[in-house]
Amino acid sequence: MEDRRIQKTKSAILEAFISLILEKDIPKITVSEIARRANIDRKTFYLHYDTTDAVIHEFIKNQVDELIDMLELKDFFNNIFDVSILFQALNILMEKNINLYRHIANSSLYNFLSEEIKKVIKTSFWENLRARVNISPQVFDLYAEFYSAGTMAVYLKWLRKEVAVSEDQLSQIAGNATYYGFQQFIPRNV
Repeated sequence: MEDRRIQKTKSAILEAFISLILEKDIPKITVSEIARRANIDRKTFYLHYDTTDAVIHEFIKNQVDELIDMLELKDFFNNIFDVSILFQALNILMEKNINLYRHIANSSLYNFLSEEIKKVIKTSFWENLRARVNISPQVFDLYAEFYSAGTMAVYLKWLRKEVAVSEDQLSQIAGNATYYGFQQFIPRNV
């Protein structure tokens, strides 16, 4: 357990970093700017982080850990095909700072975050379904990649405001696409 002062300083650094992301691209954010915004000196910054990249990695880790905690709480890993659980957890996570996530979704500089979330989805497939299906690991990996990449692509499209649907509609569409694909739209010959 970290000392409260350490937690408070790290929290101030992360908050400063997040506020700067909304103003400029990550490569242009400096330690001096973060320190100034966090109301600390550079020396204090370096007591907690070696570089701005270390702040980025902690930010990603915190977000992914929070997402995993929510998914576990909602029993997603035992209901892996219930995409609505994933979307609800993502919505709760992102509601805290939707402007940040919309900004991230609209910039290719932040692909690392969506890649990390995609890894969580794919890893959960591997850990929870691999033993239950009778296909080769290579084929399984392709299915897991397809599902996780598709889920992230749909969500990013929504964050970028490229589609005008509600969060609930988005969850429903993604779930139907996962379960039924295009087959649901093809008329059946009687």
